[in-house]
Amino acid sequence: MTRLLTDLLKQFGIAAVALIAGVCCAHDLMPPCWRGQMGSTFQQWTFNTAANPANPDLAVNPYGIPQAQVNLGPFGAGWLWDLRFGTNRGYWDLGRDGTMTLSIPNDATAPAGAWKYVWVQMTYWYDPPLFVAPAVSVPGATLLATTNLVVEQTFLGQWSLQQTLWRLDSSPNAETVTLTAAANGGVVDQVVVDTKWIKIDCPADLVLEADPGQCSKANVTYVGLPEVDGCIVTNVSCSPPNGSTFPVGTTPVSCIIWDGGGKTVNCSFTVTVTDTLGPYVCATQPQAVVQGGPDDDFTGPEPGTPSAALLSILGEVDLRGYDEGCELAFFATTLRNLPTQITEAHLRLRLRACGTFSHNDMIFLGFVDASGRIRPERWSRRLGFLGSPGLLDTPWTNGRVHEFVLDLAQLPNASGPPTDLLGALNAMRQLDIVVHEDTQVDYVALEMTANACGPGAAVCGPDVETTAEPDGCGAIVNYALPHFIDPCDGSNVMVMCDPPPGAFFGVGRTEVHCTAFDPHGNPGSCSFAVTVHPHPGSAPRLSIGTEQVGTETVVVIYWPVSCVTTWQLEETDALWPWTVWRPVLEPPVNENGLWVVRMRAKPGQSFYRLRSD
Repeated sequence: MTRLLTDLLKQFGIAAVALIAGVCCAHDLMPPCWRGQMGSTFQQWTFNTAANPANPDLAVNPYGIPQAQVNLGPFGAGWLWDLRFGTNRGYWDLGRDGTMTLSIPNDATAPAGAWKYVWVQMTYWYDPPLFVAPAVSVPGATLLATTNLVVEQTFLGQWSLQQTLWRLDSSPNAETVTLTAAANGGVVDQVVVDTKWIKIDCPADLVLEADPGQCSKANVTYVGLPEVDGCIVTNVSCSPPNGSTFPVGTTPVSCIIWDGGGKTVNCSFTVTVTDTLGPYVCATQPQAVVQGGPDDDFTGPEPGTPSAALLSILGEVDLRGYDEGCELAFFATTLRNLPTQITEAHLRLRLRACGTFSHNDMIFLGFVDASGRIRPERWSRRLGFLGSPGLLDTPWTNGRVHEFVLDLAQLPNASGPPTDLLGALNAMRQLDIVVHEDTQVDYVALEMTANACGPGAAVCGPDVETTAEPDGCGAIVNYALPHFIDPCDGSNVMVMCDPPPGAFFGVGRTEVHCTAFDPHGNPGSCSFAVTVHPHPGSAPRLSIGTEQVGTETVVVIYWPVSCVTTWQLEETDALWPWTVWRPVLEPPVNENGLWVVRMRAKPGQSFYRLRSD
């Protein structure tokens, strides 16, 4: 019958909880979720024999053989098979202050910095005040949790299961679990001990290239950050969050990781995004205006458009839109999709004081990024006079209307130098605006002048044309260097051109190639042409002489080497309207910057001229 029942239970995948013959199995009712994982051990004593010390009935411990050593106290009956307390069989009556010491060998190769959890399940007889739970202790460990439940209720008392969770802040190569009976004694039926060392490593610093054509890297994954599995790791919180977009440069990241026992690991590392964009060449662009709310003399209303990030910062603050009355609500809006490379920016706001406490109202300008962080570049100022001047030298009182014009490159402060928001404006391409609750907003308008900038390998600007110097082969040309900027931080970069400004350019068309490098070594380039036209009337002067070569007279004809045109020497015997000019067949030779032709002297007279090809 016993064999039949056991086989039936196994068919359904159920471990036998009791055998009819009276051999009791362990009350392993609350196993840890990490049992069987790397670095864990498992050992289970049911004490079905009187062996002392006793090996476990079941164990998965590759590091050695666990043992249970019993030291009886006064009045301890020792090992007993059956006191007829319910169905449990095989247990130790420890007596007064008796102990059971469980020695658990463990992994000696656990990594430095690891900690360890010890999970103890003890089945004991509970019949107060005579019998209560023996005290469980793990030297050097901290008790984290204790749970008790009734396994079996009898008319004399109950068998109970106590589960305790302990943490060691290191990972020794052995643990000791001690069960100590109370002054009136203690009875232990079964013990299950699980151990596991845990080590959570922090991510290493990340170095990533920016996305193509961008000054940031999107969807950054923190390599090495553990995943939440609900067991070893129960929660991970990082700022900025995993998957955030990071700008060019180095950004610190901090993470808190919780394990299943409540221990936290604080991680700090950096994400460095390298700039891969070369400098952009720029041309000045006309003024651009981003408008919020129409100029309707407060007759709207129209909603504001605060970004989700700005809303997260404002929290539970009530908000209102353009032209709305003076309820206890702040005005908030975000001007988005601003142009790049802004060189000038003026913010116009038409406001009206409309509440009893408007005299202390302020305006805030700043930038909230996608992760909900307020950038350090921000500015705020009281609108009117209140003990000291604000933006106005007079009080901001109910009914007063004023259009404020703010230069975002020189925002006035109550003391100290002005605040410049242009750099952050270019980096964020948005502006967050908040106005206190006793002031209405008719409109805001952001007027900007920006550079139209594009990638390198572009045309620097208009070509340059000039005229050669009189009797010269060209001209010295001074031109303005093209304007390059670093697209990721808006800063100007040094430019070099070849040929440089102030160089001598020969007659004709010359390509000028300009190159700029940002601080990261990324190049940008552009080119344009310089054309030098010949000076009018710059034909070379022809000279004639003779030389004596032995007994022969040689005619020498010469003229300056021209840097413009090739000249053909021609001759004729007479100057008549019908004169026919014929080329001189002797080739010219370049001698020290002169074209020289030598020929034998001819009888009679001859005339010579130069004709351009």
